[in-house]
Amino acid sequence: MKRKQCAALVKTAFGVCFLAGITVLWGCDYLPLGTVTIQEILSSPTKYDGKEVKVKGVVSDVTKIPLVGVRFYVLSDEGRQILVVPRESVPESRSRVTVIGVVRNIAIIAGESVGPHLEEVRRLDHGL
Repeated sequence: MKRKQCAALVKTAFGVCFLAGITVLWGCDYLPLGTVTIQEILSSPTKYDGKEVKVKGVVSDVTKIPLVGVRFYVLSDEGRQILVVPRESVPESRSRVTVIGVVRNIAIIAGESVGPHLEEVRRLDHGL
């Protein structure tokens, strides 16, 4: 009888550890879990408007105008691009980043997005 109880205890402990591990990994921003593509955002603007998303891509077209405080960059993923308004500094051009941000549109007309962009909440730099 003790052997069966011990086996049941081991199975329960394993199950708890497995679920805890999955929960920890799901919350890790460096993993691709929970990411959406730029294509998904651009093809369904009303679905993502005002929602926080996680997007991975390569930085290009960095723009900084210090006198008026304007700064933004373009994030590219599989040939699609979206403008990102950073919270603080802009990343280096050609660097790989994960952006957690809120999707915003200037307008949505007949289901088509006008001026889609991300307002950066947090950025994880992966290097060049």
